[in-house]
Amino acid sequence: MLRTPELFHFDDKEGKATGIDHFIGRVPVISAGNVRAGGDIAMLTYCRSTELPSLQLLVNHDDAKREYEYSESDNRSLNAAKENGWTVC
Repeated sequence: MLRTPELFHFDDKEGKATGIDHFIGRVPVISAGNVRAGGDIAMLTYCRSTELPSLQLLVNHDDAKREYEYSESDNRSLNAAKENGWTVC
């Protein structure tokens, strides 16, 4: 593959699924994302699109003692996790 200065895709939101499809060419068995601005919803949704067993993991950063505590104002990622059956930790 020849690299050029043009941007192929923006690696956030829907662009993450585009990049996975283009560079890997198949749906991953395991995918993980973070709660923050909904940037991983499209990727986790894409990775759930297979009929084969798979795992979608969403990390909820709610522990200020061990790392950082931050959340989305609209809970978009957590709501998507609940609707789609993703594992939240």
